[in-house]
Amino acid sequence: MDTKKVSGQNNNIKVGPIQVVVSPVLGFLLGVISGNFGAGGGIMFLLTLIVLLKYLLHKAVGTSTLMMALTALSGAIGYALNGYVSPLAFILVGVGAIVGGRIGAVYANKVPRATPSKIIGIVFIALGIIMIADQLL
Repeated sequence: MDTKKVSGQNNNIKVGPIQVVVSPVLGFLLGVISGNFGAGGGIMFLLTLIVLLKYLLHKAVGTSTLMMALTALSGAIGYALNGYVSPLAFILVGVGAIVGGRIGAVYANKVPRATPSKIIGIVFIALGIIMIADQLL
């Protein structure tokens, strides 16, 4: 099977047989991890898209954001059905997340491609340090 180009506004992604087979498996595994630990999975999805599936940064960020929203929604429904959701926190934090997400998306699409890559790299390094420090202290 030949690779097929999927056009986007600013780039193309080659979708070949490996991506078609591997993507649902990775999605399933990331969904299980996200559901178990209460994470939206955005960083895990982002790393998977960039490192393993070779997506360009802007396309990976947009795609992982949508996947994160769907994964978080399915997990939230499960937790809500069991009484583990605070409606007040959902409203207060949710409003800020919606506004911040929109501002971030506008910013990311106006700057050179290298800028978000550097910011994401710094965030990954900082998160790694925090996680290691949390385990050691």
